[in-house]
Amino acid sequence: MAVGTKQEDEIKRHVHKVFSHWANHPDAAAVGYEDRNERQRSALVSTWTDGDLNDNGFLTPRLDSKMATGGAENRPKALVLKLCIKAADTLGEAVFRIKSHGETANAGALDASRLAQGLQEKADRDHTHTTAQIQGLDEKISAAVAAQFTRQTIGGVDIVRFPDGTMIQTGSYRFARGGSPIGNEVVFPIAFADGNVKCFVSERHSGRVNGERQHNWLFIRAKNHAAAIITNWYESSCDWMAIGKSASGNAASPTPIVPEIPEIDEEPQRESGRSSTGLRNPRRHRGLDFPVGS
Repeated sequence: MAVGTKQEDEIKRHVHKVFSHWANHPDAAAVGYEDRNERQRSALVSTWTDGDLNDNGFLTPRLDSKMATGGAENRPKALVLKLCIKAADTLGEAVFRIKSHGETANAGALDASRLAQGLQEKADRDHTHTTAQIQGLDEKISAAVAAQFTRQTIGGVDIVRFPDGTMIQTGSYRFARGGSPIGNEVVFPIAFADGNVKCFVSERHSGRVNGERQHNWLFIRAKNHAAAIITNWYESSCDWMAIGKSASGNAASPTPIVPEIPEIDEEPQRESGRSSTGLRNPRRHRGLDFPVGS
């Protein structure tokens, strides 16, 4: 039976005993039946004449005779329905219903006997996944992590921002003059959030001084949140790095109007066991002693 169809009730095919007639009597008709022209014949009953007085003269019709009634089985009325699980209504006024008849689109296969076991297997105590089972997980994690870091280059300066707000700027600088301590201002392409900027500088091997008894002094300090001062003695080149907190990301102004960070007056450190060359000038330049000759 198809879903939604109805079946009427039925009684299994059966017969009832009938009273016998005098076969030779011209009026030996099946009295009391709808078809009065249907006379008793051997094809209708199990015995033609009643020779047994123990049954009080009743005859037994055969199941294949017209006197048998009923169908193939005993059954009540039936209506075929389909067992289903109704989805929760989570779309406001949308109403979910499952038709009891007609064509069903996207019909699934549900084994009701396995439903309880299937739900149990999906419970927390028996529900685990490995990263290998999640398609595209590695790519999605890599993309999410990479999105937290930004890198750009402005005017030859590499700028990297980290998720915690840290910003690192690295660049190179070529000193055009030498012979005396010279302060060279380096403007950060993107200003830091405040003046708490840590600066580092290193002389390039290709630009190192190589004259006899020459020792290059090279220093760097944060001037403010938007610039640094690199002090050199000889003409050379260097690489610098500044680390601080990222601000809004706007480019630093070429002439920032911010107060300078005062420089601490301290004696430059010399390598242990190395003697200085040249005379010591008693003057101080920005709090640093420097040689006047080489």
